[in-house]
Amino acid sequence: MKRSLTLIALMAVVLSTPAAAQNAPTIVGPEARAPDRPAGVQLGLDLTYAQRRRIFEHIDHSGVVAPEGFQVQVGTAVPQHIELRPLPTELVHDVPALGEYRYAKVDLKVLLVDEDRRLVEIIENPLL
Repeated sequence: MKRSLTLIALMAVVLSTPAAAQNAPTIVGPEARAPDRPAGVQLGLDLTYAQRRRIFEHIDHSGVVAPEGFQVQVGTAVPQHIELRPLPTELVHDVPALGEYRYAKVDLKVLLVDEDRRLVEIIENPLL
């Protein structure tokens, strides 16, 4: 019994050290949404509510209906016939990380897409 308690105490000390904490996987925020994402696809962007609202408000509101079979979800490839547009300059100026993405408006959602046409973020009307 005493040996078991000693072993438990030793494990508690080892697991609480900084080295153990660095090796422990922490899945929070956008990474927690879909651990089965395709390799190399960034999963979601860390955008604040204010940034999402600003993006939604500054995007051209003409859009398309999602084509049959296209799943609007992070990680999927956006079909070639959906036009991707550059984000407005003022948005990229305010959030420089957006400069590497293009957007499409599909089913009243703003889709942020990477250079490989992979969907990395979905922004719905933040006022709803």
